[in-house]
Amino acid sequence: MAREVFQQAYIYASVGASGFTELYRIEPGRRFRLRRLTINFPSGTGYTLRIVIYDGNIPVIPESGFIVGDDEKIVIETDKEFTPGSTIRVFYHNTDGAYPHAATVNIEGVEE
Repeated sequence: MAREVFQQAYIYASVGASGFTELYRIEPGRRFRLRRLTINFPSGTGYTLRIVIYDGNIPVIPESGFIVGDDEKIVIETDKEFTPGSTIRVFYHNTDGAYPHAATVNIEGVEE
């Protein structure tokens, strides 16, 4: 039976910090299709907080490069299928040498 999934992660990156945050674990043997990715960058982020969505250890949105913003909501409509049993992770990197930054990452999809 298909199940709708709505998950959110709040990303806080200290000055110069980078790392991963786990967003959603896909059950083994189940498929997950991402329908919408929304990233909210607050005012003042200044395009210095880089975000990449990973399927386990593989960058998938975007496949190369990164997503940045400042005082904007970025919505990506997709039909990306993730690996059964993997973890959807958010990679972040704050390139600002003076200030911490934050963003909110939301996923909407179907697990079946």
